[in-house]
Amino acid sequence: MQRITKVLIGVVAFGVLLGTLTAAGVLWLFRSVGPALRDSAKTVHSQGTRDGAGLNDSACVAASLDRLRAGTANVFRENLWLTGCLETSRLDDDLCRAVPPASATLQVSLWAAGRCNALGIGGHECGTFMQRVAEYCSSPERQKKEARRGGGV
Repeated sequence: MQRITKVLIGVVAFGVLLGTLTAAGVLWLFRSVGPALRDSAKTVHSQGTRDGAGLNDSACVAASLDRLRAGTANVFRENLWLTGCLETSRLDDDLCRAVPPASATLQVSLWAAGRCNALGIGGHECGTFMQRVAEYCSSPERQKKEARRGGGV
């Protein structure tokens, strides 16, 4: 065989070996850490659901923003808690008054950046969090709350 052929075979074999080892490592990590992450996520969401039963929509968001502002929160955990909280909270018209529809991506991004700046919360985490608020304001769940309050469904 020519030298170039041997080199190409070696590179391909190394790539296959590396891919196999990476896949095995990811599978091992998923099996060993995955259940704990899933349980933690369920716990945070459940706590948000319990807390939301005694709060309105704005109070759910304010509690999360306070933790983000203090730097004591992880945005992933905070989004899970907020999702649970908003599922059971009372409707508050003030929360969504100036929020653009979630389908208007650029407007939502500008609104989120403006809100974070006005609140004195920097970083990407706040913008991601505020986008979750915009999604909620446009969600079917919120529309159901409005319908129930108005005597509908």
